[in-house]
Amino acid sequence: MPGWCWTTGNIHRSLHIRRALPKLARHGVHLFFLPPYSPELNDIEPVFGVIKGHEMPERSYSTLDELLAAVRRALRRYHLRVRRR
Repeated sequence: MPGWCWTTGNIHRSLHIRRALPKLARHGVHLFFLPPYSPELNDIEPVFGVIKGHEMPERSYSTLDELLAAVRRALRRYHLRVRRR
């Protein structure tokens, strides 16, 4: 049974989403609302921790393009490191 998880953000509780819930459920999609901060329930959090702590030690970028390039390099390095295991 597929499922979606997300935070308690206002957009996720919008009338549009609430109206779609019955149809989504008929298709096997069930929504689970997480507590405001719950990294233990989000499988990607450990990856982000490694990337932020080791792959992207610099925290300041002059432009959005520089930031995006740094993120791409960090994700690539992480991916290569995981593949070597």
